[in-house]
Amino acid sequence: MKTRSGLFLIYLAKCAAGAGLVFALEPLIGAENTPWCLVSIVLVLSPRGQDALQLATSRIKANVVGSASAMALLLIGPANAWTVAAAFGLAIALCGGFGMMAASRTALAAVAIVMLHPAAGPPWVNAWLRVTAVIGGCLSGWLITLAFHGLASTLIEQIPLSAD
Repeated sequence: MKTRSGLFLIYLAKCAAGAGLVFALEPLIGAENTPWCLVSIVLVLSPRGQDALQLATSRIKANVVGSASAMALLLIGPANAWTVAAAFGLAIALCGGFGMMAASRTALAAVAIVMLHPAAGPPWVNAWLRVTAVIGGCLSGWLITLAFHGLASTLIEQIPLSAD
C-alpha cells in the first residue's frame, strides 16, 4: 500500500528533522535540556497523516497541562512520591475536564520531565528551564508537523513509493 510506506518515510523525516533542529538549537537551550526538548518533539509528532495537525495540537495542550500541574505541585513542596503522584492526578483530572484524555500520557510525561530535576542547582530554576524545553519542543514539533503536512499530502497522492 502506497500510503503506509509514504507515511512511514514522512514520519521518519519528521523525527530526523526534529532531532536535527534540537541539536542545532542546543547552544540556546543547553545540553542538560536537550533530552527534554527531544522527548517533547517526539511526543508531538505523529506517524498518521490526515489528523497530524489535530494530534499535534492536542499533545501540545497536554504538555502545557502537565507542565502547569508540575509547577503547581512544586509550589507545595519538592518532588517526591507524593507530590509527583498528586501532579499526575491533577494532570489526569485536567485532561479529563478539558476532554483530552487521549493525550493524558503526554501530560504525564511533561509532569515527570518538569518535576524530576537534578540535585545540583536551584529546583525552581531547573523546573522552569525544563518547562521551556518542553514548550520549545512542542512548538518545534508543531512547526515540523505544519511543514510536513502539505508535503505528506503531495507525496502520498503523487509519488508511488512502493507496491506493498
